[in-house]
Amino acid sequence: MENTFSTCRRAFRCKNQYEAFVNLNYVLQSVADASYWLEKTEEIQRAVFDHHIDFEKTSSNALIYYGQLFLKVIYAGIHLKEFPPIEKKTLDWGHLADSWIRSRCKKESETLLPLQVLQYGPKNLSQDEILDPSAFIKVFYKKRSLKKWIKRWNQLREMAFYSESIFEGDEGEYLEDFTYLKKLLEASYLILVRYSPI
Repeated sequence: MENTFSTCRRAFRCKNQYEAFVNLNYVLQSVADASYWLEKTEEIQRAVFDHHIDFEKTSSNALIYYGQLFLKVIYAGIHLKEFPPIEKKTLDWGHLADSWIRSRCKKESETLLPLQVLQYGPKNLSQDEILDPSAFIKVFYKKRSLKKWIKRWNQLREMAFYSESIFEGDEGEYLEDFTYLKKLLEASYLILVRYSPI
């Protein structure tokens, strides 16, 4: 995976905030929506914890290709730490989902149903983190540096293919890392929805 790290560092890194939004727009809108990416991240998480992976249920493509594209989100996140929070009273559907998802939901029904909000809204962020996703992103990169998160994600993707236990009592740390990664995805998406110049 170290080779992947070197290759993706050149291809996926962002020099500024605008490039970060370009990468997020590609991953979270052109390739698939945020709920799809959460599903793929959870597939990788299950594969890390399951020592007898069934490739009919979990495709190797999800572990390799989608796992690699997720690196774009980690690289982009470092540029998303300075956006202001929104106030609870102003929070609406437009702060939670992009225009494509909102129009798709409106075609399905006259009103946005609670189930649609559950499907497309953040599932891992707290209320405070939904209002201020940049605050969580600061916490994310304080826990580990950008380079360490990239190496950690590559390590987790590699572990998804292992057939023997990798834990030795460290299950809590792995679960926490996956929770952080899923929160990063949601926080980055919320910033993309609210502040993207593209």
